[in-house]
Amino acid sequence: RQLLAWLVVHPETTREAAATALWPDLDPDAGLNNLRTTLSYLLRALQPGRKANEASYFVLQRGAAISLSGRDRLRVDLWDLDHHLGEAAAADRAGQPSRALEGYRAAADAWRGPLLADAPTEWAEAEAERVRLRFVTAAVRAAELSLAAGEHAAAEQLAGRALAVEPWSEAAYRVQGAVHLERGDRVAARRVLDQCPATAEVLPEIV
Repeated sequence: RQLLAWLVVHPETTREAAATALWPDLDPDAGLNNLRTTLSYLLRALQPGRKANEASYFVLQRGAAISLSGRDRLRVDLWDLDHHLGEAAAADRAGQPSRALEGYRAAADAWRGPLLADAPTEWAEAEAERVRLRFVTAAVRAAELSLAAGEHAAAEQLAGRALAVEPWSEAAYRVQGAVHLERGDRVAARRVLDQCPATAEVLPEIV
């Protein structure tokens, strides 16, 4: 699983880079030996019916280089998140809020939790943080656009998802406070301010 995750994040890599990332405490030869064994297991899992001497459709090996191929037959939530977020950001810049909202919601829906949360590795830490921040960006922007569209329940839910991952997101608190104000619930809006005092400047009418 860790090798597949490495290839998802690094579709073009080398044997040495993969071995060093997955087995940082081993010497190079031992790491490469582990990689050969693990790669054979991965190829078998991806293509159970592949013959022993048949080239893999999903993993291309050329000398020291390894690349993830066959992407037309792979569905990866991380790729979906990045794809939808890129399309949403482009629509946002083009002044197309409806398309942007659709893309941001799709990006947020692609989130399945932290990268390799059940099998943490040192190499994945930086990538996991990048993905986490991209999810927060998608959820918050989707919440803001939902609020602007009058979809208050959706805005509140999306802001809540962002805060579950990033408790210090001022933008998410602002959305939640604004939703409560739209409903005429100043007490609830005030509770939002108590959790994130920085939003007081944005919602002065309830201070």
